[in-house]
Amino acid sequence: MSVLFFELAMTAYLVVAVLFMVYLAGRSETLTRACQVGTVVGFLFHSLALGQQWIAGGGFPVTNQFEAASFFSWTLVLVFLVIDVRYKSHVLGAFVVPLAFLSVLSAAFLRGNVQTIDPGLRGLGLTLHTSLILLGATAFCLSFAAGIMYLIQMRLLKSKHFNALYHHLPPLNACDWLIGRGVLVGFPLTTLGILSGAVGAKFVWGSYWDFSPKQNLSALIWAYYLVMLVGRYTLGIRAKRAAYMAVLGFVAVALSFVGLDALMGETRHF
Repeated sequence: MSVLFFELAMTAYLVVAVLFMVYLAGRSETLTRACQVGTVVGFLFHSLALGQQWIAGGGFPVTNQFEAASFFSWTLVLVFLVIDVRYKSHVLGAFVVPLAFLSVLSAAFLRGNVQTIDPGLRGLGLTLHTSLILLGATAFCLSFAAGIMYLIQMRLLKSKHFNALYHHLPPLNACDWLIGRGVLVGFPLTTLGILSGAVGAKFVWGSYWDFSPKQNLSALIWAYYLVMLVGRYTLGIRAKRAAYMAVLGFVAVALSFVGLDALMGETRHF
């Protein structure tokens, strides 16, 4: 049954992603409402799928690549819905829901190739480490979406092209605020995730760090966001540069989750 709910959620996200693309090209309250309802429906199906996986697996469903990709998508949609209710930022969904769909799509491909977990990794340590890393990635993804919106809005303003997309996008200062908040939330979560992973690795394998490509990339990403955070709040980094950094940073995050695993077949989860 969890597979059915997962596929229904994936279908809903795809339909909503397409509707959001149409939404960007025009101005329709009916279409806006359809996007909102569709997102909620997809999220509910996704929640049911995760709940059944939790019950069937006997633990929080973040113990392999399939579950991690699914959980990331779920948290991304949840945060978008909260922001939409709080700030009426419907347009954010046009950038978030397609990413959520791509994440569950990748999870669907990973579902048939789930690797066996080292018994020593099961339990609270793995759950804490993976959950923190994924929550940090969700925050960085929101910064990415805000960065894309900022760069598009800036280009439209410079070209004086005041079309439907321009009227949908939030002001530059709102995009810049979300970029900053995403990094401000994501960085400590990622830091705690890396630290908990290192401690877990020490207990399981006897060393905090084995300098694997994935771990090294994680350290570089952490340092990158540290530079961005310090630059933004102490050196006064410009909003345009912060937008570019937010976009490039999340590309690196996505690569660390998907690219190296696919290219190098890594099996460690800390």
